[in-house]
Amino acid sequence: MTAADKPKIPSWGLDELAEYEPPDGVFCVPREWAQRQAKARAEAEGEGKPAGRKKKSPKPRGTPDWPKTVAEAVQQILSKMSKKDRQYLLDLPPERLPELHFTWGMGIRNDLGLWGGNQALLDDCAKGRGWIHPDDVSWVIMEAVWDELHKPAAPGKPDEGSGGGAA
Repeated sequence: MTAADKPKIPSWGLDELAEYEPPDGVFCVPREWAQRQAKARAEAEGEGKPAGRKKKSPKPRGTPDWPKTVAEAVQQILSKMSKKDRQYLLDLPPERLPELHFTWGMGIRNDLGLWGGNQALLDDCAKGRGWIHPDDVSWVIMEAVWDELHKPAAPGKPDEGSGGGAA
């Protein structure tokens, strides 16, 4: 089949699709979608907004106190970590650490600005590796926290690793 023989697929907007009812009775797009799109379009054009109100800008994801190095990130995480979470990591074997990628790892990525512009921390993690993805940076930090907690304690201190004291 040549390009000329191919049937032309119509390009419709949501408004047209919402009005279209195929012969089998199945709607292509719920009418609410078209209504929401029309409302969004009206708001973007300045219609339908209360007078004197401006659209709120999104809040920044991070704060100015983002750590700039892996070592700073580890200390910041440990300073905020509960005793229960420390104990969980102390009991966690290293081969199970990847299970925390979508929970603890996501918190690290969000809280430390890995998706929000913390270029200093991204650069620190990339040293000797070239470019590194924020997912990988959170993994580097997770391993560093785990390693810090599993360091042997200094003489005369509790044996919970150097980061294992009370939070």
